[in-house]
Amino acid sequence: MTVINLYAFSDKGIEQELGTRMKALRLRKNITQQELAIATTLSLNVIKALESGRGKLSSIIAVLRELGALDQLNSF
Repeated sequence: MTVINLYAFSDKGIEQELGTRMKALRLRKNITQQELAIATTLSLNVIKALESGRGKLSSIIAVLRELGALDQLNSF
C-alpha cells in the first residue's frame, strides 16, 4: 500500500480514503459486501456507506475486527 500524506487531505478526503482502503481489504479477502454485513451484524447499506466514506466509528471498528485489521490501529 502506498503511504500518502493524510495531512494534505480534508477530513472528508480522509473518510473517503479510509472507505477505499476498507473496500480494497474486503476484496483482497474475497468477501462480498453482503457477507461482511452478515458477519458484522451491520446492514448492507452501512457497509456501502462505509466504503464510500460515510459511517460511524462503531461500524468502522466492527468491519476492521471482521477483516482482521484492528491491529492497524496500533500504528497511531
